Amino acid sequence: MSTIILILALVQSIQDVTTSANADFKAGRWADAAAKYETVLKENGSDLPSRFKLAVCYSRLGNVEAAIAAYQTLLTQDAAIYEARVNLAILLAQHGRRTEASEQFEKAVPLLVEAVKSEPSNADYLYLLGKSYEQLKAFPQAITALEQAIRIKADHVEAYETLATVFYSQKNWARAAQVLSRVIELQPRDALPHFGLATCLDNLGNAKEAIVQYNQFLELDDGSNDARSFQARQRAKTLERRLKR
Repeated sequence: MSTIILILALVQSIQDVTTSANADFKAGRWADAAAKYETVLKENGSDLPSRFKLAVCYSRLGNVEAAIAAYQTLLTQDAAIYEARVNLAILLAQHGRRTEASEQFEKAVPLLVEAVKSEPSNADYLYLLGKSYEQLKAFPQAITALEQAIRIKADHVEAYETLATVFYSQKNWARAAQVLSRVIELQPRDALPHFGLATCLDNLGNAKEAIVQYNQFLELDDGSNDARSFQARQRAKTLERRLKR
């Protein structure tokens, strides 16, 4: 009887830790949440939602290798978790492991196609599918998925950002500028879309508006974009000189 009571108490304790971890996760307290999810997984390594959220915490904390390892472990437990596969692929791509990233995106696509078939009005599924196609340079398919996501959810910032990346990659400056303008409407304090929009306007020959956007980027930049900051300053000066002629 005492053994049963002890087991029940342990289960309840782990449930409490999970609940607390989930609250920290929702509030963006990544370090606190990670420590608690680690405790949960020591007791129950098959808790897949906790392992997924632990990987997200590691990623948010900048612990890339730990995040990659957590996603990889999760996918060995359940290979059909497409959110984990896409997140893993994005991390790999961001850190120069393009071949591995492509493999993960390729594996994610058929899973996401089926997910979209089962829930065609799910904007997040469509976004993940579009993101995967974009990373695989399958641009027509990416555009189709992302535009559908936006039609369903008009404020889906990530879908707009990825769609802008597609048009930018195609040097379709007019469409990229249009989409980036929408990103700025949704997130006006984010510096990078201003830089992207400035580049598009610059390529379209709209020097006056390009200068405005380069300067807006410089005003909002937090110092983490040194190369872009230098480019924005130099290009704005060049365009200003041209306008004075």
